[in-house]
Amino acid sequence: MPKNDDDARLIGSLTEVRELEVFLFALLPAAIQSRPKQGADLLPLVKERNLSLPASLDGLDITWDGGARLTDDDLEDAPLVSLVRPGNPDALGLTIGCIRIGRRVKICLECGWFYCKIVIKGTF
Repeated sequence: MPKNDDDARLIGSLTEVRELEVFLFALLPAAIQSRPKQGADLLPLVKERNLSLPASLDGLDITWDGGARLTDDDLEDAPLVSLVRPGNPDALGLTIGCIRIGRRVKICLECGWFYCKIVIKGTF
């Protein structure tokens, strides 16, 4: 039975989000462990750790943006996307680290008792 075009578009979008989730949950802890300097290029780390770069990020800068928590000023009126996984009981509501992809997207790994989440802030 042929797939409906709308269904195929949705499945394609969700597949891209899944690839991004797997990548970010691998990259952020690796970046934190390597202790990069503010603004450091993380693409060498991606290659070093043999991480699969999602096609949607190909050609974009990926840089370390420190460990500062997202603030109300960061959020303003821009929408957020959160990717959530079961958490680390040793981390309680901490922003572990942030990266910047391109110029408009900031991605932070936040951990809590019950969940770990990646918050993606940008202009979509």
